[in-house]
Amino acid sequence: MIELDSLRGIAALIVVLHHAYLSLPVVPGWVRWVLEATPLRPIGVGRQAVIFFFVLSGFVLTRALAAQEARRSGSVLSGPGWAGYAAQRAVRLGVPVLASLLFSALLQRLVWQGPLPEEVPHLVAKAGWHEMWTWPAFLEQALLLSHGAGFQLNPVLWSLVHEWRIALLLPLALLFRGQLGLLLALSLL
Repeated sequence: MIELDSLRGIAALIVVLHHAYLSLPVVPGWVRWVLEATPLRPIGVGRQAVIFFFVLSGFVLTRALAAQEARRSGSVLSGPGWAGYAAQRAVRLGVPVLASLLFSALLQRLVWQGPLPEEVPHLVAKAGWHEMWTWPAFLEQALLLSHGAGFQLNPVLWSLVHEWRIALLLPLALLFRGQLGLLLALSLL
């Protein structure tokens, strides 16, 4: 649905603006007030937009997967199935992740002269480039195996670790369609 994709795009734009806001070394008081006390608040907070994006993506992906399963069960045609779904998600997430990591690794090799200055606290605390990257660390980041401080080449990739995990668990939700109590019990476990 184009409407849901539009909402996901708006959430992604808010996250980009939030990171740009956090990257500013000095924020005038009136800008901080505008981004924290007006309807522009999502730019000043950002995390809610990430969570909204996750929830909306989960809904869109589950709906698409359910429609695919309905087509498969209602006809002789066989779609890609769950393994195909996982492969599609791996390519869709993996190619941009690999491209961003390669770009960041190349950029760090070309211009890095040590850790970031303390004047940009968000970047120093959350961003990478604390040290020169290594191949084992690069591989761990490319495979989306860790999150948090594990993404020193491109820190915003932490969210894709969660998106990848959620995308792989979504087909399980379809197994429990119509069995809300069982799904809830399993979730609580």
